[in-house]
This record gives sequence, C-alpha cells and structure tokens, in this order.
Amino acid sequence: MTTLRTAAKQALEVLVRASSYYDTYAEIAALEAALAEPVQEPVAWRTFDGEGGWDYRDYELNEDYHKQWIDRNGDRYAHWVEPLYNRVQKS
Repeated sequence: MTTLRTAAKQALEVLVRASSYYDTYAEIAALEAALAEPVQEPVAWRTFDGEGGWDYRDYELNEDYHKQWIDRNGDRYAHWVEPLYNRVQKS
C-alpha cells in the first residue's frame, strides 16, 4: 500500500471519530470515494536522457528502477524518472 493511501486511511479514521463533534461528513464521503478507486500499478518507466529525449523500460522486473536511479545519480535528478500508467476509461 502506498504511503499516501495509508495516510488517507488514517485521516478517514480521524474524521469518523471527529464527526460526532464537527460536520465532517462531506470530507468522509470524499475520502471514502477516493479510497474506493482501484490502485493502479505503473506499466513502464520513462527516463529523461538529458538531451531532450526519453528512454523507456518495462515496469515488470524493474519495480525498483526509480530507487536505483536515485542511488546512482542522486536526488538532484530524481525527477528525470517517471512512472507511466495505463489510461483508465471511465464510462
């Protein structure tokens, strides 16, 4: 589970407890709806090559690629690596 998802679940628990003192029902509903969304896994990584282009690699077997990139190149270039996701079609 992602850190953001964990934090959202904790915030939801706090809002539910506080709802007897404060009007938090809209916030509770919003968090519940967000947490009900399916969690997407990346399908590929995109890496800026430093010359205006991009390199791509499959996510499968490279789940730790971003961490390994930071270990090799430092935090300064961490934003050069981005996960790519499938587009979700909403009906």
